[in-house]
Amino acid sequence: MAGTLQRRRPAAGGAVVACLAVALTVLPLAAAPRIGAAQAPAPVVTLAPRATDPGRTFQGLGAVSGGGNTSRLLRDYPATQRRQLLDYLFQPRYGAGLQLLKVEIGADTDSTEGAEPGIERRPGQVDCAADPDWALMRAARARNPGITLVALEWGAPGWLHGGFWPRDNIDYLLTWLGCARAQGLAIDYLGGWNERGYRPGWYTALGAAVAKAYPRTRIIAADSFDWGIATDLRRDPAFSRAVAVVGMHHPCRP
Repeated sequence: MAGTLQRRRPAAGGAVVACLAVALTVLPLAAAPRIGAAQAPAPVVTLAPRATDPGRTFQGLGAVSGGGNTSRLLRDYPATQRRQLLDYLFQPRYGAGLQLLKVEIGADTDSTEGAEPGIERRPGQVDCAADPDWALMRAARARNPGITLVALEWGAPGWLHGGFWPRDNIDYLLTWLGCARAQGLAIDYLGGWNERGYRPGWYTALGAAVAKAYPRTRIIAADSFDWGIATDLRRDPAFSRAVAVVGMHHPCRP
């Protein structure tokens, strides 16, 4: 999945940041790449924007572990090969050298290729250890302390009252952020519902709740397929204040 994260331009001007994300899918052991094989020299790409039209500032590459617990198979690799794969993904100036990792917030619902476990399967019964992505995020941060961590939902728990958009789901996300903190992880950006649109009032409430409890975490909206949200952000000051980053998927498709 390719996408763009565009940081909102401050009123007095400032950097606009674009980030390309790719899907992170771990191969079964039978199809695993051979570690240590001779590799062709990596190509060098020089980004030199015109002085008269600098455009966006490229800040690096990211990967997504989402859509059904897609990195689950990583745990089946022998320790040595698993460590090497993680090095290739996250070690700076080595392999992919990813600068961003985006993960799914599980909700026990089919989210494309299966279901990712949720941390609260019944109201009030929280099991932080149920989320399988903590280990992946810790491994990423251990190799690159400056890596950006992003999280969002592909679906919400079935016990919520009113579907995806009620206050219950904001409380669920706050609980998940609390679990992340207990795991020693600070989440940089939090999104809403992957590729399913948005409701400005819900994002406004989410932004206020997150800013109060986790002031370091910023809000992304709306992980959809067009830039239509930008118009709503201009029209709705409260919505605009809540959202720090506009996320758009497949920006280069026709």
